[in-house]
Amino acid sequence: MNKMEKFQLVDLTQEKLAEVLDKTRWAADMQWQELLKLASVMKGYIVPEGCTLWGEADLERYMCIIAKGRVGVLKSDSKGKKGVIAELGAGQSLGEMSLLDHQPRSAEIVALTDLKILVMPTHALDALRDKDPLVAYKFMLKLAQFLSHRLRKTSGELLDFLCFER
Repeated sequence: MNKMEKFQLVDLTQEKLAEVLDKTRWAADMQWQELLKLASVMKGYIVPEGCTLWGEADLERYMCIIAKGRVGVLKSDSKGKKGVIAELGAGQSLGEMSLLDHQPRSAEIVALTDLKILVMPTHALDALRDKDPLVAYKFMLKLAQFLSHRLRKTSGELLDFLCFER
């Protein structure tokens, strides 16, 4: 069963979705009309606390922007033991890599609270690219910036961990 079937679709207008986006870091450097175009390829969902959004190695191809609530990011070690490696909250995004590399999910995501999320599947990003290349470009640039920031943070944490082990 597709895990998204457990999510409750919320019928929001394009304007309401754009208003939700406008309250996140995704709105920086975007005009209102661009937010409307971005919102046109997204859908809003409510996800109950405890629900798994996706599992490690799942193949679903969508990303989420958290409008409200918190998620836990869980990763399995080489022996299969799961551990929480991060928590993400309102305004943050997850699942971005699946839009870019079409690889299986690298971690499990679990709702730590009830969530309100905006979802963009890969096919919607493709449609945005065809319909409005400039907005798609701005979105992809912002996506690259967020992923770069996350990689730099993770690299720093890894270095701290390795230095602590010595």
